[in-house]
Amino acid sequence: MINIAICEDNFKQRDYINSIIENYIIRENLNMKVTLSTDKSEDILNFAKDYEERAIYFLDIHLVGSIIDGVELGRKVRTIDPSAFIIFVTTYSELSSLVFEYRVAAMDYILKDDKVKMKTRIEECLKEASDLYFNESKFNRIITVKTSHKILNLRVEDILFLETSEKAHKIRVHEMNSQKEFYATLKEIEEQLGSDFYRCHKSFIVNVRKIKEINKTLGCAIMANGEQCYISNKYYKGLIECFPKNT
Repeated sequence: MINIAICEDNFKQRDYINSIIENYIIRENLNMKVTLSTDKSEDILNFAKDYEERAIYFLDIHLVGSIIDGVELGRKVRTIDPSAFIIFVTTYSELSSLVFEYRVAAMDYILKDDKVKMKTRIEECLKEASDLYFNESKFNRIITVKTSHKILNLRVEDILFLETSEKAHKIRVHEMNSQKEFYATLKEIEEQLGSDFYRCHKSFIVNVRKIKEINKTLGCAIMANGEQCYISNKYYKGLIECFPKNT
């Protein structure tokens, strides 16, 4: 989920920006929501401190009645939340240089003088932020496994393959330089892995992105670290058809 915060001192402008965002979220079915809409810079700073999830900030530069202007607010947000998507929406084109001077690293600087362009640019920012967030989430997903003694966090991208262990009811996870064992079934874990993983044997699940070579004679996939992950005849054709780049 990406939270969105809007800081705009003009109520009509704030309501208009909010409607553009919410309509686009509904139309594109994005995993986002407008969590805060305010005219106070202090509300934005509290939001940045309180929310740990990824966030987008739409900030006006000239904030009447606020203790700081929008550029300084953006700088403070960036300090609190280094991964924030910050977009300035303003009538002051001449102040764009301040964004660079303050090293805010804004995603965009949108002018209000043309409502059609403004709407388009806001929607483009939302799409870009969503795409970036999706890709980050895809490659940084964590599977949490509880054992009797501890909790294991497995980064999905680090998994080469999984197999059933010699010990009853246990599975073994192979990573580049390590192996981990815990009580679970392949079916339980398979449901959490995603499309990069393929059931290549009744006792093995492989991360196809980590396959270096498929050896039909040996009946195995050679993984990025040189380990072998077995492939049964039953599943070999499916692996080749689904991932021809790995043949």
